[in-house]
Order: sequence, then structure tokens, then C-alpha cells
Amino acid sequence: MTVLVWFRKNEDVTLLAAGFGGSGATGYRYIAEGVLAAQSPDLHQAQALRRAAEAGLA
Repeated sequence: MTVLVWFRKNEDVTLLAAGFGGSGATGYRYIAEGVLAAQSPDLHQAQALRRAAEAGLA
């Protein structure tokens, strides 16, 4: 939720994290993880499911 609010309002990360009961360091970590996740391909784009099936994984 922290990442969504930050994307929408561009609030100060430390204050935003404190509002959700976390520290500033936690807030920055959540933002970094959210930005990376938003840029990463999904399973179908990365063809991860096909590769897993070819490797015999369930």
C-alpha cells in the first residue's frame, strides 16, 4: 500500500512510512521494491512458465 500511495501522491517517504507504522528505511525499501516490481516482466512475458514446464517442474 505504501508504494501505491507514493506513486499517486509522491509524499515524503519517511512520513509516509511512519503513517503505515514503519521506519523511514522500511519505506525506502518498499518504494525500491515496488519500482523494481513495476518494471519487471510478468511470468508470461518472461516465458518462465514455459521454461519451467520444459525443465519438468510442476
